[in-house]
Amino acid sequence: MVTDKSKIIYLGHYSNSPQRPAFITAVTMMNYLIEALNESCGEISVLSASPRRGGEKTPREVSKINERTTLTYLACKGSYKGKNPFARLIAKVKREKLLYSELDSLIDEGDTVIVYHSLAFIDVLRKLRKKKKFKLILQVCEIYADVTENKRVRKKEVSFIKEADSYIFSSSVLEKELNEGKHYAICMGTYHSEEVLETSATNRIHLVYAGTFNPKKGGAINAIESASYLDEGYHLHILGSGDEKVTAYLTMKAIEASGKSGCKVTLDGRYSGEVYKRILQCAHIGIATQNVNDPFSKTSFPSKILVYLSNGLRVVSGKVLPVVESPLRDSITFYEHDTPEEIAKAIRSINLESEYDSRGLIDKLHRGLVEDLKKLIL
Repeated sequence: MVTDKSKIIYLGHYSNSPQRPAFITAVTMMNYLIEALNESCGEISVLSASPRRGGEKTPREVSKINERTTLTYLACKGSYKGKNPFARLIAKVKREKLLYSELDSLIDEGDTVIVYHSLAFIDVLRKLRKKKKFKLILQVCEIYADVTENKRVRKKEVSFIKEADSYIFSSSVLEKELNEGKHYAICMGTYHSEEVLETSATNRIHLVYAGTFNPKKGGAINAIESASYLDEGYHLHILGSGDEKVTAYLTMKAIEASGKSGCKVTLDGRYSGEVYKRILQCAHIGIATQNVNDPFSKTSFPSKILVYLSNGLRVVSGKVLPVVESPLRDSITFYEHDTPEEIAKAIRSINLESEYDSRGLIDKLHRGLVEDLKKLIL
């Protein structure tokens, strides 16, 4: 329960500056939750552990994100870049000691602290919770040890997650695995319906894959190979970037697919802002083609699906549990296996003339989240 004297604090690796490197997916999620928290609870304080680019030692810096949100970049030690393992360990201990000191001075008894889950916070928060009683709400978007497949780290990570007072999960799958009867909300990503932008008419059906080129996750190559089983009535746009070798390989596969079927395949680069939205809205169907059997896919909701829906696109996705068990499932066309034939069949099955309002669905999810946050925090 938030009182007149207690604060709502949101801790994570946040950045609104190019001088503070941070993962764009995490920052996007945090920006949206900041907006939802402002709407549901009013004023909040964001604490960021993102270091300055270059890793130099920096003091605490305070600014504003908006009228109801202060941003504090926590003081941090300079990073050690050498190879000596003992020196690296000492540097890690010093960083954690400073992080603890910073949080200890900014978090008071009775505060509500929402934490964007990170392995870097586990030891520090455990120590601080022994000293002060504050409400800990963990925002869990993934189990990081599932990516590294490290059983020892996973055990520690899951144990810490279960110590929280309540949660904001990114999928019902994570909630079922990690929650033991505590209060929670579900936030799969950013529930922002984008305004309709003016786009030009076209004779083709435009498909878009927007995401990682990482071969391990398979999204880009699965999308490109499916084009071999479409025809000249389709144009597949691949949005994103990767290293030179991977990009060259995908370009070669795109040429092969186009030559085989007549479906046009283009690697269009990486975009952001209104240009990105306009490119998305020129398309009819967004595809989420990450590997269905990847351990990461079993608990993590693909954020690109929300991006597609918020821009009015129909969506094709692999039958992964977080999507199948989400409230979005009835708006998505699924395929069962990661084969080009099945993906193409799902794409061809979509009727673009049928009634469809994905923006309305996104707006409904936003309203629901705002109410859930009020119940969770106030």
